[in-house]
Amino acid sequence: MENMPRKKIIMSLVIFLTGAVFTIIALQIEGVKNFFENIELSGYPAAFLAGILYALAFTSTFAAVIISKMPDHFNPFLLAVIAGAGSAIYDLTVFTFVKNHTKHGVWETLRNRLNKKRGLPKWLSLIIGLFILGSPLPDELAVGFLGIIDLSYKKFILISFLANTVGILLILLAS
Repeated sequence: MENMPRKKIIMSLVIFLTGAVFTIIALQIEGVKNFFENIELSGYPAAFLAGILYALAFTSTFAAVIISKMPDHFNPFLLAVIAGAGSAIYDLTVFTFVKNHTKHGVWETLRNRLNKKRGLPKWLSLIIGLFILGSPLPDELAVGFLGIIDLSYKKFILISFLANTVGILLILLAS
């Protein structure tokens, strides 16, 4: 049990990297390329779905590609808000599971380790969680860091929505 959080973190990163490699390989296939070239025509519902995919470790790189194709045809700020809402809904699902079902499991062990043994300040957990949420990195890791500071559901959904929206907006503005 002592090494469980480290194993979960490593597994999330492996899944993320596998997804990134899979995305690069898949984009070499003509049918997949065509799908991504035409996804922007699906509009705001595609942005919401891309937001959900952005929060998942394996599909976050696919979502970043979808999101980067959309600003030519739609308002990037509205796209970011809609995709951010999709990400926040997924994150809330994970947060609820972590908060309700792992009180004495992986995240509790991680919380005890970081708070007591290493003295990780709550503000640093918040910053790390915000950075991870806003990036295409696995949101499950961010939920762990934010779970350490015992956020309420309202605060968590607001933080998740804002961080994901800003991260997605940066992708949109960069593309």
